[in-house]
Amino acid sequence: MAEKQSLWQKLRVKHRVAVFNEETLGEVFNVRLSLWNLIIVITSLMLIALLLFALLIWYTPLKSYLPGFNEDIREELVAENVRADSLLNAVNLQKEYLTVVRQVIAGEVEPDSVRSLDSLYVSREAELLAAKSQIEADFAEYYESKGKDQLSLFDMAITQTDVQTLVRPVSGVVVGHFSETENNGITIVVPKKEKVMAVLSGTVVTFGYTMSNDWYVIMQHDGDCLSLYSGMDKPVVRSGARLRAGDIIGVVSEKGEISMQLWQNGKAVNPESLIAF
Repeated sequence: MAEKQSLWQKLRVKHRVAVFNEETLGEVFNVRLSLWNLIIVITSLMLIALLLFALLIWYTPLKSYLPGFNEDIREELVAENVRADSLLNAVNLQKEYLTVVRQVIAGEVEPDSVRSLDSLYVSREAELLAAKSQIEADFAEYYESKGKDQLSLFDMAITQTDVQTLVRPVSGVVVGHFSETENNGITIVVPKKEKVMAVLSGTVVTFGYTMSNDWYVIMQHDGDCLSLYSGMDKPVVRSGARLRAGDIIGVVSEKGEISMQLWQNGKAVNPESLIAF
């Protein structure tokens, strides 16, 4: 009776693998392998393939597609994008500077009227926001053609020789009243997205952001009068635009509050004494 072989002995038994030519029946190739040798060969091939795959991932851009891999590189890319945006902003500011210098040299702009580079850049960027949507255009057309008769208009003597008509900028409730010592304007609570209108005919001097990230607009009127509107999130005018009383300036922000100031000859004027809200 043959002795029973152990598993280790079975793995080490040699087997002869030969390859024959089908036509001549001649042996072309042969090799002697055991199951143990076959396991070693297969394992080695798998390890080599795994190593090659790891090298491919490590030394090629494929690693950037793996989640959680090379987060430092991702942060560097974000930082580079921010730096590129900053450089682009600097280039735009430089262009604005050169444009202003050219206009001053050519006599097209008075030197005292030149605004800061930041204001110039903001005005150029805000031109993209100044385009009216179809709803805003329809709203403006309605008030220009039909709606002005519904507004509360009052006559006010801006100077002794000049009388103009003031238009209510928004329809709302005044919650912050004028005070010569504490508050130079008034605060009005209005529905969100309410349209803000110019109280007098005049020219937009400038606009920009307040500390609370809302837009403000300053207008120059005849009689050395200024009006300031803040609390908007989308101005629909740009610097230098000539507006009539009742023309739309912007849209009230999500806070639902609009602040307004009136100034004449460098002194604050109470809007409630001139306009019925």
